[in-house]
Amino acid sequence: MSGSKLKENEVRKTFGENVRAVRLKLKKSQEELALDIGMDLTSINEIENGHRNPKLNTVFKIASALGVPSTKLLPF
Repeated sequence: MSGSKLKENEVRKTFGENVRAVRLKLKKSQEELALDIGMDLTSINEIENGHRNPKLNTVFKIASALGVPSTKLLPF
């Protein structure tokens, strides 16, 4: 976005889309990801759909479980 701050909902949406894209590339289910990081399936679904704002430690757990740096998932 040129010259403007990313809005919180845009950050959540883009983060979720990035998580989903990497997860699908790895052929990993939402359930597998949830088990890997100790979250429930509903929470992973809400994150991927941009309806939940994950805590910073959750961002790092997701990135680690997907084998990517957290910067690959964040939209900035």
